Amino acid sequence: MNVDLKKHYLILGGFVGFLLTFVLGIVTQKEPIVNMLHATLGCIVGALLTQLLLFVIYLHKSDEEKNSKLNAQPVNDKKA
Repeated sequence: MNVDLKKHYLILGGFVGFLLTFVLGIVTQKEPIVNMLHATLGCIVGALLTQLLLFVIYLHKSDEEKNSKLNAQPVNDKKA
């Protein structure tokens, strides 16, 4: 996977984690400083979960590539 694309997904995952936690904190009427702390932790967790998801997708794609390479190899049947 392209490094720039990976970086964009990491930023997007962190932003979604921050936004989701921040909005939920506002809805539950928490104090602003506690809400910001939780939103910051949500940002970190969202970014880490995005990295984990990208890693799993990468492993799945590499397994598919290995299987397709194994199936694409010609079989040499020599009858003597």
